[in-house]
Amino acid sequence: MKFNLIPRRFRNPYVMTAVLIVWCGMFGFYLMDLQTYADAEKWPIVSAELVSGEIEEIKRRRGRSSNYRLNLEYRYEVAGKVYQNDKIQVLDDDFSERSAAEKALKSYQALPALTVYYSESNPATSILQPKIPGHSGIFVVLAGVGALVFLGMTILAWVRK
Repeated sequence: MKFNLIPRRFRNPYVMTAVLIVWCGMFGFYLMDLQTYADAEKWPIVSAELVSGEIEEIKRRRGRSSNYRLNLEYRYEVAGKVYQNDKIQVLDDDFSERSAAEKALKSYQALPALTVYYSESNPATSILQPKIPGHSGIFVVLAGVGALVFLGMTILAWVRK
């Protein structure tokens, strides 16, 4: 009896190459987002007006439960030009309870003005909460390890072909 750790569907080199490309693409977009907002805490600030705010329900698998995402649109002005954006924080965390999302929305709506951090080189790039969450480092390490595992599985699939 032959023991194989890799499931049959992942032994196909074309499937593994596609999985690796998708994984690395998603990881790359995340890294670009981190890079874009890496120094956001040092960016200039400006007051902004809340244009709209809503809570989006995101159904989990099989519809048994939901997460809730806070969607905000805000408008601000830099050097006489008006910009509009929706970026709240680097990792847009979802809320597991609707009441927590509603509380967060009400806290933004209660403010007379929002404080927005904007990029001097591109004022259209802005964020409300510039601090990068502490768990993002763990995510980067795990995603990098995942990319290496998929790379190894891809190479193995091509060698076995």
